[in-house]
Amino acid sequence: MLLIRKDPEYIYYLLYLVCFAVWILNVWSMPHSIWGNIDWDVISLGLLGFSAMMFSYHFLDLKRYEILRKTVYMCSVLYIVFSGLAFFNNDVAFYLIQALSAVGSPMLLFSGLYVYVKRRELHTLIYVFAYGVFLVGVAVNVLYNFRILENFHFRSGLLYGTAVEAVVMLVAIGRRIYQLDLERRYSYRQLAKLVYPHQLQQIRQGINIESTMPVGDSNACVLAFDVIASSQVNDSSFAERWETFMQKVRTIMMHKYDETQMVSTGYIIKEMGDGFLCSVGYPFVQPTDSPEDFCVQLADTLVRLFHQEMDGMSETNPIHCSVGIAKGPVKAYFSGSGAIRHDLWGRGVVLATRYEEMRREVFRILEIPSESIICVQNDLFQTLTEQTQADFQMVPLRPHGVTVRNQPDADALAVKLYRSSRLQRKAS
Repeated sequence: MLLIRKDPEYIYYLLYLVCFAVWILNVWSMPHSIWGNIDWDVISLGLLGFSAMMFSYHFLDLKRYEILRKTVYMCSVLYIVFSGLAFFNNDVAFYLIQALSAVGSPMLLFSGLYVYVKRRELHTLIYVFAYGVFLVGVAVNVLYNFRILENFHFRSGLLYGTAVEAVVMLVAIGRRIYQLDLERRYSYRQLAKLVYPHQLQQIRQGINIESTMPVGDSNACVLAFDVIASSQVNDSSFAERWETFMQKVRTIMMHKYDETQMVSTGYIIKEMGDGFLCSVGYPFVQPTDSPEDFCVQLADTLVRLFHQEMDGMSETNPIHCSVGIAKGPVKAYFSGSGAIRHDLWGRGVVLATRYEEMRREVFRILEIPSESIICVQNDLFQTLTEQTQADFQMVPLRPHGVTVRNQPDADALAVKLYRSSRLQRKAS
């Protein structure tokens, strides 16, 4: 199980158990002499201390605490140095490792207590108990090796202490794994609110988030949606109604979503207070023969849905919305800094916002008050079916001295106007 997890603390603890087993074999091979007379006895003891230090560093997440982090690293390096010294002077290496253990073992116990006080995690408390038992065994063994305790049975103090510590520490590791799994599942549930299902599945498989969505250049129909004069809306229920509307928009965008074929109704590029940008045809494939017709029909659906949500407000004047639609090159990419997010930019996005802004000129040219409107780029409009075009009227621009920003050669645009009375009849 420890190898399957592949986390550093479990690898180090597995090394710890292996070194402990090697050390036991050496101790049992010489029942009437203190350990330290055979090189591998001392080397395995040094590696035992090293793996205990590194396991504790990762298990307690000591990188958060600068002084403890540096102390554990220093002790780990000394254990390795003293283990190597055993090849040249076994006795000196043995006593140095003993002295280091006399300092290092209490330090690990203190680290566990400190982290538990700071974070109050059950697996840390179990760790403290396990190393408390281990510390008693170390103390007994050190006192015996320095001839302070002379009873021969004290020679096995470290053996018994380490054996008990190993069993209890496995309980701590089991609790730690359980806690990490709980945290991981909770994190995935929260992440599922921010990314698409196929992204979440790939992230679980270890794929970087930057590889979970298409990137690069393509063409798409882009829709820019905005509420007209939203700053003048005083109804307290507007924000709640808007969020209800956006929830339904998100549901519509996920209609026919297929994670294997990367198919979906649309893709919300960005939400901006009382407006949003979405694309049709990229990065998700649009499951129809004509993404252009579908985009225009989608805009009509959104306008009617908006009015259904806003009807019944206490506002004296009806609230209107505006939609701009254009087609053009776009580029999908992941942000390079801060919170990583997938975004879409390019001429198609810019033109959609420009056509949404053209509502003011259209109202002026047609000499009508503000009302809900869809403004469609003429190039895109010419690709629509006659049935879709029938609901629109052409508005010439050049005779009125009007140009579209970023597309000055556009001589007209197509608009669809929504009279409040007509919307009410449709809704009923």
